[in-house]
Amino acid sequence: MLLGIIGLFYSSSFETGATAVAANSDEIFGLLEVNGWDNLVQIALGLVALALAGSAAARTYCLAVGLLFVVLAIWGIIDGDGILLGLIPINAADTVLCLLLGLTGLASGAATEAAPKKPKPARVKPSRPAKATSESSPESKSKRKPARVKPSRPAKAKSESSPESKPKTARKPSSTSKSKAGPAND
Repeated sequence: MLLGIIGLFYSSSFETGATAVAANSDEIFGLLEVNGWDNLVQIALGLVALALAGSAAARTYCLAVGLLFVVLAIWGIIDGDGILLGLIPINAADTVLCLLLGLTGLASGAATEAAPKKPKPARVKPSRPAKATSESSPESKSKRKPARVKPSRPAKAKSESSPESKPKTARKPSSTSKSKAGPAND
C-alpha cells in the first residue's frame, strides 16, 4: 500500500495500451516502474489486507494474494515487452519484488493456523403442542385414561410368619407365671 501511495507522486497516469503506458510511467527511487493503475492495485490490495487483519479470512487472503504475485512474477519473466495486460508497467525490479511478496504471502498463509470450524448447533426436534380438548365433550371423557393414584406408603408383603397374619387371641394368664411372680395380692 505504501508503494502505491508513494507511486502517486511519481506517476498517476491511467493511460492504457503498451505505448501510452511506456510513455507515461515513471520509476520509484529509480527502481520500480509504476503508473496510476499499478498504484491503484497496490493501494487496494493494502486496504483489503488491513481490513482483514486478525480475521479468519486473513489466511485465505495471504494465500490468494501470494499466489497472485507469484503468477505476476512469472508473467513478468515470460512477457518481453514490460507491460502487463496493456495496463501495468513491469521491469526486472518489479518482477523480483512480486516474487518476494508472493513467496512471503504464501509462506505467511501456510504458517498461519486455519480458523477452527464452528460446531454445528444440535438439531432439536420441536415438540408438538398438546391438543386442546374440551372437558365437557363426551368424546374427550371416554378417551381419557383414568388417573392412577399412588399409595402414600408402599404396602408390606404379608407372610405367614408375621404377627399380622396370625389371628389375635386373648391370652390367659398361666399358672406358672403366678407362681414365679409370687403371691398375688388378694
